[in-house]
Amino acid sequence: MKNIIAFSIVVLMLFHASCVGKKCEIENLTDRKCLDSTLLYKADSLKTIAIGSDITANPLSSQFYDNNGITEYILLDENKLYFFNYETGMLSRQMKISTSEDTGCGILNNYSGFFYHTADSIFVYNYRLKRVFLIDSTSNINNKWNILRKDLAKYPVDPESLTSSPILFVNNHLILSGTEHGQPADATFDNKPISCIINLATNEVTYGGGYPQQYRDCNFGGVYFNEIFHTVNNDKNVILYSFQADHYVYQYNDNVSDGKMIYAGSRYIKKIESSNLSFLELYKNKDKRIEYYVSQPSYMNILYDKYRKLYYRIASTPLYNWNVEKRTFQKPFSIIVLNTAGEILSETPIFENYELLNLHNMHVTHEGIIIQKNNKDENNIYFELYKIK
Repeated sequence: MKNIIAFSIVVLMLFHASCVGKKCEIENLTDRKCLDSTLLYKADSLKTIAIGSDITANPLSSQFYDNNGITEYILLDENKLYFFNYETGMLSRQMKISTSEDTGCGILNNYSGFFYHTADSIFVYNYRLKRVFLIDSTSNINNKWNILRKDLAKYPVDPESLTSSPILFVNNHLILSGTEHGQPADATFDNKPISCIINLATNEVTYGGGYPQQYRDCNFGGVYFNEIFHTVNNDKNVILYSFQADHYVYQYNDNVSDGKMIYAGSRYIKKIESSNLSFLELYKNKDKRIEYYVSQPSYMNILYDKYRKLYYRIASTPLYNWNVEKRTFQKPFSIIVLNTAGEILSETPIFENYELLNLHNMHVTHEGIIIQKNNKDENNIYFELYKIK
């Protein structure tokens, strides 16, 4: 995984990063905000996944899968996939995904994200090697792709493929999104793309998409605000991107081209301001970096609900009275609900007990939206369930 405080990761980028840039205020000027907040409501009971004492209670990569009518919650821990029956919360099976590969690295042991498509089509991403592997149920490698392609862009993509920005499968394409920290002074929409696209029919690897213009004009810290969130609507074969410093989301086709803007702003966010400090100043001082981030509203996760044909987008508001002793940058948030026509239907605030929820483990199920609840019980994962009226 990336270590956001390790200078060696981006030392070359520091020489290219713009010092300050102009001051930006990304204002939310539209009158299309929705005042309804009643569409979502929290269920009385928690959903429980009994992981036991040997499986992590904070998985970085997980997904839901429909296995012949049985809903499974799959999580990655170490080099194993664990499959839980969502209804009972009990472990049903597990699969080891480590395998020998002639890469000079021996046993692959640095998996980042995964996508379980079928029993014999499992895609796993090795962050250290910057490769995607297609394996079957016996962990045989049937294909692999290198996504670190300097021939495709001056600043290649650098995804982690964790739960909030997972590997997407759309129309026989794989999509992985993410970039290195910072915005170089010479960055453009084309030379600093946001996604790697793998055409499974042709094995062709291409890059696509880019940050909105304000990311190149102004300094938003170069770290937290750079995180990219995306989701896929397989009903229409489109991908939606959510950027932290933008009131709009961006819809692309499966080649991540021909994008269009869709307003998805929060009624609780008036504007997002860039930092007066330089990228280098913020990058060297983690406390200042966090202090700036929590002082600003931002947008986060975006998810598609295939059961109800809806999109959900997280909008976070500033965390006031932050101090360095807290060592947290989790902010109050709301959930914006949109239909597939791009109309905002509702926005439900979660301003109380928000710190108990882990937005990095958030999913859509046939029941509604589930968000992991932080707790000290290391033998169970608990999810809060938010249902849709």
